[in-house]
Amino acid sequence: MKGKLFLFLLIWSGLCYGQKPALTLDSYKRWPEVTGGGLSGNGQFAFYTIKNFPVGKSTFVLKTTDGKELFSCINFNNPRFGFNSRYLYGILEVDTLLIYDTRNKTQKKIPGVSNYELVSITGQERLVITEKQRTLKIIDEFGNRLFTFSSINYYKFGPSGKKLFIEQPDNTSSRSVICSWIDMATGKGKIIYKGETTNSVIFDGEENQAAFIASDTAGNNIFYYNSHADSAVLFIHKQTEGIAADLAIEKGQYWSFSKDGDRIFFSLDKQSESKNKDMPPELEIWSYEDAFLRSYYNGMVGKAMLQVRSYLSTADIRTGKVLQLIKGDQRVFANSLQYNTDSIFLVISSYGLNTEDWNKNATSSFYLCNTKTGKQIPLEINRKETLAPVISPSGKYILYFDRSLGNYICFNIATNVKENITESIHASFLKYFNQHYPRPDVSVVGITGWVKNDESVLINTSYDIYKVDPLNFDKPVNITQGIGETKKTVFYLAGQPLGSIVGSNNGKVLLSAFNTKNKNYGFYEADVLHGNQDIRKLNMGAYFSGHIDDIYYQLDDENFIVAKNSAGYLLRWEQADKSPNYYFSKDLRNFTPISDMRPENAYNWLTAQLCEYKDSLGGHYQGILYKPENFDPNKKYPVIFNIYETKSNGLNAFIKPGLAGTNFNISLLVSNGYLVFLPDIRGIVRAPGEGALRSVLAAADYVTKFEYVDEKKLALVGHSFGGFETNYIITHSNRFAAAISGSGISDMVRLATAIWIPGQSQQWFTQYSYLMMEKPVVDDPESYFRNSPLLNAKKLGTPVLFMHNDGDENVSYEQTQAFFIVLRSLLKPCWWLNYKGYGHGVGGEKNQLDYNTRVWQFLDHYLKDQPMPDWMKEHI
Repeated sequence: MKGKLFLFLLIWSGLCYGQKPALTLDSYKRWPEVTGGGLSGNGQFAFYTIKNFPVGKSTFVLKTTDGKELFSCINFNNPRFGFNSRYLYGILEVDTLLIYDTRNKTQKKIPGVSNYELVSITGQERLVITEKQRTLKIIDEFGNRLFTFSSINYYKFGPSGKKLFIEQPDNTSSRSVICSWIDMATGKGKIIYKGETTNSVIFDGEENQAAFIASDTAGNNIFYYNSHADSAVLFIHKQTEGIAADLAIEKGQYWSFSKDGDRIFFSLDKQSESKNKDMPPELEIWSYEDAFLRSYYNGMVGKAMLQVRSYLSTADIRTGKVLQLIKGDQRVFANSLQYNTDSIFLVISSYGLNTEDWNKNATSSFYLCNTKTGKQIPLEINRKETLAPVISPSGKYILYFDRSLGNYICFNIATNVKENITESIHASFLKYFNQHYPRPDVSVVGITGWVKNDESVLINTSYDIYKVDPLNFDKPVNITQGIGETKKTVFYLAGQPLGSIVGSNNGKVLLSAFNTKNKNYGFYEADVLHGNQDIRKLNMGAYFSGHIDDIYYQLDDENFIVAKNSAGYLLRWEQADKSPNYYFSKDLRNFTPISDMRPENAYNWLTAQLCEYKDSLGGHYQGILYKPENFDPNKKYPVIFNIYETKSNGLNAFIKPGLAGTNFNISLLVSNGYLVFLPDIRGIVRAPGEGALRSVLAAADYVTKFEYVDEKKLALVGHSFGGFETNYIITHSNRFAAAISGSGISDMVRLATAIWIPGQSQQWFTQYSYLMMEKPVVDDPESYFRNSPLLNAKKLGTPVLFMHNDGDENVSYEQTQAFFIVLRSLLKPCWWLNYKGYGHGVGGEKNQLDYNTRVWQFLDHYLKDQPMPDWMKEHI
């Protein structure tokens, strides 16, 4: 396999010496991609997979982290390193378990295995194998069989693998099952239950107790088992005291034992009665006093959240007493019930959508609930603003951002005292790219993490991170030392989940950094324990990974893997002209290439250039200019402008060839002689169309200053919000020779009064999101008319291709239908592609090929003077 991989790379590199071919619409079929990286816990070994190499298959590669290849094969699935880093496991082809010993460089194959699970059983690394005959086998890391269990319906291990619960059919009854409790130290077990089929078994932390659900004609029953008992007992049922007749037992979202093992959390569900139960089923009555639009109440979300109420409850193991913790319109707020702090959780009480400011029902009240007593302490009552309170890891504080104050409030659970703990921080806590919105305070960056024992909390501003004392005794400390604000660099937590405990490594905290000016990305190391220690830059460069153009984004396990004990890092870097590949680093300063797949070297690829320019009012903008690798400054090139909002943050992103379901594939068109420009758009409140027009004309003025640009061959392409911008611009400017508008808005009034598929109004979105209309239609109808391209259709002078599918659940296809009907009546050159039944973009390979072909032909006709394709000539 090593020889084939080397030969492949040699052939591709050899192609680079001749004239490179352009990409074609089917280049993606042969395009390999490096993905699926893994790193051993000791940081000594790494693996990755090359998808679509050879074509239609994948190649798995295992290496040492100094770059030496150990093993490679075709179609190796579900690879995992063992806990001690010595063994690599995975499924070869479809039904063979392979165990690779990295120490001895040996392999062992076990046929007939289609899936496996790596678990810790009594502190030992073990493999759990399920076979087609429902046989469960447990083997050691050498492949030796330890235990076998036959005819398994269902199984589950305890948290540390000391105990195993299995369900098997009862051969004496077609309706019954047998459940056994297995001690994994010996493999011996005992039957603890015979009866109806079970599900959802849970263990306590010590694995001395278990609970599961079994159903009968009356509903669900909860059975309880203690390892000192002979069998499981019926614990909670429909007639248990404390359960109302109209409530049903369900496991709910928080089905678990409490941390102390004394209680079980479960749910009591209630089906709401119809408000119009005496009305004919065909009739639906809407009232202006409804807390919700009837479409929302009867929609998917409404039925799940409003018509069925789930009430968190507990059952005391010792007494069997059931305590219903929430009632009425109350809900558990945002997963606030956590295992380590399960004596408390947050309750939200609301009945109405907070996106309807005028609605008297659209308020929320928050409470702190004690799970042992059910007592609720008011936190905030009848608030219009959206709050997002969180409980600190040790359960000492509740922290939330108060939009009306623009600051974080900390509630001390021990004293019931609230404090504004960020009042002295003179920086915005909002995402920088949304601060021009009419209501930017809904875009809070959020909490970074907590120092041990809740001693302090790290809070993100737009750019920097502050360490804040929850008791408000000590002044906040900027641990990024103002570098973020000064250099417009966004710092964000890296390598561990947001909101977790940070600084466990001698106070060191790893941060990602994205410079919004030059688009460089990298890592810094800050200190949260030792006073004003200098923040240390580890690495910054012209790299891209994952979705970092979203800025406030943590790299996922596909792109950034941290070895145990920080023994090393595996990163997947890319650049505009370099495919994603994996690199290993011990310190995030020096990097060793692990993979080196460069399919772009065989084609006429592209370059990306960051451009800076001003608009007519002196406003500063950025954009990306893509040129083909064989760019000749003495030629004249057509330019395609692709628009949405902020695009320039993707400067270093690698755009692999493929069939686009929206807009177009940049690499494909650039490779074939187009220039592509991605301008940033700066919206204007109550004038989003004018903001887009000014931004795009500034970009066009900038680009057409270059001699190599054909100023008469400019095209504009946008999708969704970009489709609206395209519609507006081409009805207010004749600068463009062609335009493509996908799933765009043409009638702002129709949009603001439309309904999303879940059933809620689009009014709030129209006022406060991308479109920034700020006021409702009735308060400012002129702005809605002025920003509706439909009403300016007479001025359109640009041939336009629409793509809008009748299954679109984001923007109604009637927006394009109405625009098209008006333009057709005006004899304006326009075409509309409707891939029937599809949604906000084109789905399915066949349809996408068709769409990409027509887009290319349309652009070639108007920008390269190619003959008009037949489909543009044909009509009924």
